[in-house]
Amino acid sequence: MIEILENLEIDSGRGKGRPIYEQVADHIREKICSSNISAGVRLPAISQMMREWNLAYPTIKSALEILESENILRCEQGRGKGPLILKPVEKKSYRFAFHRWKNEAQFINLEKGIKAFVEQNNHELKVIDAYIANSCMPDVLTSESENFDGLIVYPIATEEYIKAIKDIQALGVKVVFVDRFIEGLSIGSASADNFSGGYTATTHLIETHNCPVYYFGNTLQPTSAQMRYQGWYQAMKEHFTHLDFNSDYLWEIFADESRYNWCDTNDWEQPAYEMALKSLSKVDSEKCCVFCSNDDAARIMTEAAKDNNRVPGVDFFVIGFGDKPFCERLDVPLSSVAQFDQEVGYAAAELLESIIERPSLSNRMIKRIVPVELKIRASSIKKVGSEELSLKSI
Repeated sequence: MIEILENLEIDSGRGKGRPIYEQVADHIREKICSSNISAGVRLPAISQMMREWNLAYPTIKSALEILESENILRCEQGRGKGPLILKPVEKKSYRFAFHRWKNEAQFINLEKGIKAFVEQNNHELKVIDAYIANSCMPDVLTSESENFDGLIVYPIATEEYIKAIKDIQALGVKVVFVDRFIEGLSIGSASADNFSGGYTATTHLIETHNCPVYYFGNTLQPTSAQMRYQGWYQAMKEHFTHLDFNSDYLWEIFADESRYNWCDTNDWEQPAYEMALKSLSKVDSEKCCVFCSNDDAARIMTEAAKDNNRVPGVDFFVIGFGDKPFCERLDVPLSSVAQFDQEVGYAAAELLESIIERPSLSNRMIKRIVPVELKIRASSIKKVGSEELSLKSI
């Protein structure tokens, strides 16, 4: 008898975006594979699995249905009959590709997470460094597509990019998005918990300073920023039901995403700075709190606040998102929502393997969500005398 009942580990924390029945299916498949078992052997009965794992019947049944669809086993009628193994499971090796188009910490860490999963599962990884490709990114993708089984890509919501993704799918390549998704495309994704990050950051500012919080950033694209905006909106709605948030407290950056990603930094930062300065000049309250959709926006907002005669940590408080390395090195260290990009990369690779092995998943918008952590620094807390409060995390 295969010892499939041993060592089942259900990830209900950082893997909360992944259904338990899929984890059970993976466990059973791995046990069959590692045991080198022949066809014709029966697994324990479903009732026994339920007792040993303390899981409900629908969960076990859904897991077994996955393995039935892969023709690994067959469930038969009959009291106490366990599923019958139809064929041994061979662990296959796949060719993964990661489309990296920026040389910065987030992409380096995403690549580390992807590489960790690939090495653990004996797959291959090809990194397509498209940083120098600029507007030709879609051409880079389609020209390389015949060399891999699955692609992990950090998507941009432009017509050319979407067309390239559809062309790649038409060639049979499976695709998973990382960091964000594109509405209207049924493609799975792995990302940080952007909504919770926005909600937690905004709630921290509200409860610390007892005042409303402005939002500075994108609201529609990318979808990661959209979810952060929605988190801000929900927190404001729960604390200030009488306010018109989108009219009075929304400072939206209207920037084309492809332009933001590829243009000279000053082409985006200067208009954002001017908008921040103009918005701050209209604030007549004693204190001003701002949640920004990313760390760069928070840095720009802080500079604008100084030029508007506000003092960070005294009458101006701000939180960013991403926890870039510069956050701790600013004159007033920046509070930020940390996203764990290595874990996001690992989750994306894990999802891609599942989609390659189960093609029926390729047309589903499966979302794997990795929790975030708010890093509280001096920019969001009031100074006590001349000393800043110590760093803490929640």
